[in-house]
Amino acid sequence: MRAAIFDRDGVVNVETGYVRREADFVLVPGIEELFGRLHADGYAVFIITNQGGIDLGMYDRTWLKKLHAPLSEMGVKEIFFCPHHPLVGRCLCRKPESLFYERIKARHAVSAATMVGDRVRDLAPARKMGWKTVRIGKAHADDPPFAPDFSFADVVELNDNYLSVFAKN
Repeated sequence: MRAAIFDRDGVVNVETGYVRREADFVLVPGIEELFGRLHADGYAVFIITNQGGIDLGMYDRTWLKKLHAPLSEMGVKEIFFCPHHPLVGRCLCRKPESLFYERIKARHAVSAATMVGDRVRDLAPARKMGWKTVRIGKAHADDPPFAPDFSFADVVELNDNYLSVFAKN
């Protein structure tokens, strides 16, 4: 199976910090079109997201699953979220740890994948798995040096270059 894996905040939805209200969960321009193209080409779409707001008591898993329901309706096969916050404790599922990447590969028999993220912590585990990496937006000042396979200003530009990224994954 070929997979396209996305970070959530800043890639799938507009980055606003902790999303505590449904009204603050706004999809970025072009993401629905991109998901549609990927499905049409036989890709399974996944999301991996750090949601430390759960550990901090800002929201709970039930609310988060409700927030994610429209993404499932758009064909996202599975959403993996880490509920832990580093101020509370360490875990193996919070990016940049690779647990969810490995779980996607094993659970869904992924033979090739492309990871789309806006931070090195999203992309580095994918690179270690031998997957393509796509950065959305500019490098963050606190990110270590990293050269993604592709880099685009936004999801609209990724859509414009779809064939160069996804044609032979």
